[in-house]
Amino acid sequence: MKVQESSRVHPLKTWPPYFEALLSGAKTFEVRKNDRNYAVGDTLLLREWSAEEGYSGRKLRFKVNYIMHGDNFGVEDGYCVMALAKIEEAECKHIPPSEPRWFPPCPKCGYCSPDISEAAVAARKTTTDRQ
Repeated sequence: MKVQESSRVHPLKTWPPYFEALLSGAKTFEVRKNDRNYAVGDTLLLREWSAEEGYSGRKLRFKVNYIMHGDNFGVEDGYCVMALAKIEEAECKHIPPSEPRWFPPCPKCGYCSPDISEAAVAARKTTTDRQ
């Protein structure tokens, strides 16, 4: 049975020790309360955050490859364990967030648009600058 993949992006806070483990590659999963109806194919935008410092500005993107839902193998009902694959920044051509969002977001990172050429971006910038 083939699983229908999703393309939603979930921005999530991640505490520093877990962020570091994800960054190093030691941690390749995420355990979360399933209050967002996570699905295979979703992107997790994990932003380092602490109660003392707030957001650090560091972030990582991961694609959800597999989900084990709660009430199985010791996972509490209402929670899930997601297997993650890191999305490398080089895979996406990011448009800075200050640019107008006139294109559909990238399904990998939720930020850029992979279907748009650099020439189209430059042309759009020129048009925007004239306004």
